[in-house]
Amino acid sequence: MATLKKGAYMVYFCPFGKIGAVKVEIKPAELVKLDPLCSKCLKDLNPDLTFFFLARSFYLVYNKLLRETLNGPCIREVLSSLGYSDNLASSLSYLKENFSKGCPPEIGFFLGYPPKDVLGFMGKVGFVYVKTLGWRMYEPVNSSETLYLRYKKARLSSLVSRCSTYVTNSLQIWNRK
Repeated sequence: MATLKKGAYMVYFCPFGKIGAVKVEIKPAELVKLDPLCSKCLKDLNPDLTFFFLARSFYLVYNKLLRETLNGPCIREVLSSLGYSDNLASSLSYLKENFSKGCPPEIGFFLGYPPKDVLGFMGKVGFVYVKTLGWRMYEPVNSSETLYLRYKKARLSSLVSRCSTYVTNSLQIWNRK
């Protein structure tokens, strides 16, 4: 455990809730940072999900919706122009390669963000930024807000009070005095 300065707090969140929208199959994937113990816990609790290692301790946790999402007409066209393959395994490998250089903006497609928001974030002309609510949203924001709220509701409803191999509660706070 890390050494903390007097009065400092260290907070651990069980990331199970973060993948809630993926677990109930309304979101194709989620980007999570996992340590080895938490990774084992999540994999054991979610055998129906795939954990794809990207870099450092980042994983793309995904379900069967990912293939369908990436094959959407607009998304497939943009990803192809960026060098991605029609094959899911090849696309994930290419994402991993790009992720090793920094977080690529096209990861938004993998995460189920609306194409207009991903294209706007990529700097494509004609998209007007409005606000950030989970991700950067571009005009019109109604559909983006609705989707964000669906994802958030699924995440909150899937929170667990216990992740047995990592923490005894979904939140543990240590106060080193």
